[in-house]
Amino acid sequence: MKHLKISMLLLFTVAIFISCEKETTILTEKTTNNSDDSDDSGLSFYFDNEDFFDATCYDLPMEDFSNFNDFSGFPNYLDQYTDNEIYSFGAITPNISFTTTNTHIDSQNVGFWPWYDVSVGSYLELATNFTEEDLIINFEGTNVSSVGMKVSSISSGTTMEMQVYGVSGYLGSISQYAEFWGPDYYFGVVSEEPITKIIISDMYNYALFSIDDVSFGDCIDFDADGCMNEEDAYPYSNLGEMLSIGENIYYDIDNQFVDCGTTMQDQIDNLIAQINDSYYGDYGKGDVQSNNWQELHDAFTTKLAHITYYWRINKLITAGERAEISSDAWNSDIPNMEPGD
Repeated sequence: MKHLKISMLLLFTVAIFISCEKETTILTEKTTNNSDDSDDSGLSFYFDNEDFFDATCYDLPMEDFSNFNDFSGFPNYLDQYTDNEIYSFGAITPNISFTTTNTHIDSQNVGFWPWYDVSVGSYLELATNFTEEDLIINFEGTNVSSVGMKVSSISSGTTMEMQVYGVSGYLGSISQYAEFWGPDYYFGVVSEEPITKIIISDMYNYALFSIDDVSFGDCIDFDADGCMNEEDAYPYSNLGEMLSIGENIYYDIDNQFVDCGTTMQDQIDNLIAQINDSYYGDYGKGDVQSNNWQELHDAFTTKLAHITYYWRINKLITAGERAEISSDAWNSDIPNMEPGD
């Protein structure tokens, strides 16, 4: 009888172990499935852009890399503050940045290349520069719940892995086989927890990757700033960490919220846009020829002074910082757009 009880106990223990092992295997398979799926981490994956947008919305901010002007490499980190021969300051969509693991350093610290999009016949995709490096996309904001993009392999057929990270850390991953420079594959993910980062890597460390049309945000809060669209004066807020005016970047001045959905940078961007839109350059001929640049420049500095006055009153900046901003504004070339742009 004693031996029978021991045998029964052993059988019961083995059954539990097999059951647990089977459940673990199933969960692992779900996080590496190459079809639309959800898993216990709160992630839902999509491999068709229409399915992704139907599950989210079509109004999310998007970086489409349409500003490449030649075929040349550029430094590893890319965001709204980037200013180089390919991207001018402010050309990249705010609230998103791109980098690589940067395990290699060449003489020019080239981390990315513009890559040829076969579907349109132009250099419109962002590509990594070294095969062993992962491509990393970081997101600003408080609740970026949806991210979608076109992604391709620029090496022989490989298995791409997309790792998703949130405010609590690693959330899950999924893999997808990609042929060499074939048609763009689509990858989308919707998360119950805010997404802060996505890492695209080659499971076998020999592929380069290119991405395009990266959409991100939340459908009821496009810019993921915590203020719902219906209450948000700036539904696509600039959430960059630092304040900037034209090409002047204030590394010691944080871009803070002035009101629900309104950042200090939003107010600056809106003012500059208004001033630039009113600039018509040289107009007319002979004695009636005029140029409204100085008039608009004076209006810009005056209105900016009003804005920074309230920042100072609300202790968002110091008196010295306000003086520095005013000085830079007077010396700026705003309005700085070509007439009609």
